[in-house]
Amino acid sequence: MKMLLTFALLVAAVFSPTAPAKTLNIREKLAHSTLVVYEGKQVCKWTEYPGFFDSDWEWGCEFKSRFTCTATVIGRGSETDYVALTAGHCFKPEGEHAYYVAEELADHPVLHEIKIIKAENDDRYDYAVITFRSHTEFQPIEVDLTSPSPVSGTTLLNVNFALGLTKQVVEGPVVSNIITQPIERMKPLVGRYLVAVGTGPGASGSALVNPVTGKIVGIVEIVFPATQMPTAAMPTGKTLYNFLEDDSAGLKPRPPQGKPPEPSVPPTPDTLGSRIDKLLQDILDWLKEN
Repeated sequence: MKMLLTFALLVAAVFSPTAPAKTLNIREKLAHSTLVVYEGKQVCKWTEYPGFFDSDWEWGCEFKSRFTCTATVIGRGSETDYVALTAGHCFKPEGEHAYYVAEELADHPVLHEIKIIKAENDDRYDYAVITFRSHTEFQPIEVDLTSPSPVSGTTLLNVNFALGLTKQVVEGPVVSNIITQPIERMKPLVGRYLVAVGTGPGASGSALVNPVTGKIVGIVEIVFPATQMPTAAMPTGKTLYNFLEDDSAGLKPRPPQGKPPEPSVPPTPDTLGSRIDKLLQDILDWLKEN
């Protein structure tokens, strides 16, 4: 409950900026509040250089980053502290990489390290609530935590960085109700809905906004490259509310305990050859005993 109350306060943007922000329409506001998610780490190694008599070695470090997903600013905690929403599958539970957000795609972007407040990627939820610090003035986009999922035909607005090309502003209609039947050979889509917006890999986590209310009603979860399929969306509303309230969600995996069990020996197939082998072994065992 404490997390939910904090989240609600942040979403309401109760902290006012030091100077009045310029009023933007919802397209401009969403575009400005949409961020690039990167993973990155410092890579250090010895590099060999040809010397006068022998090789020379030099130790050097370089920061490496890789674009992964899209996120949206949804709240503000202070003059420089912000909260953002993206997809849980954008983050690895373990590893040496840290995660960052940036305002734009670039070879050497200005990165703001993030803290993952809560994240989950399973059949029920695919969300991540993150925080970061920046002196840039963002206008948070309100999240709808109460309304049901948008009905078929509702036009939604989306801003994403699909394929790491550039910031893309698209819109399209919801084309399905909530999915209720599982699909074989695919990540479970039950509880999601489909929306016809042009996206691709890297759009995951980007907000789907109802331009009438100006609120986030879902996030992009699954795209279907090389097809004309619509995009699968993770709804907000009650589902996101439950994620924030659910203490069984967002648990970090425990490290392995002990050693893995020995692999089981597969049973010998019951064939004529195996039966003859068993009969011969039984005869040999009988001869040894007698």
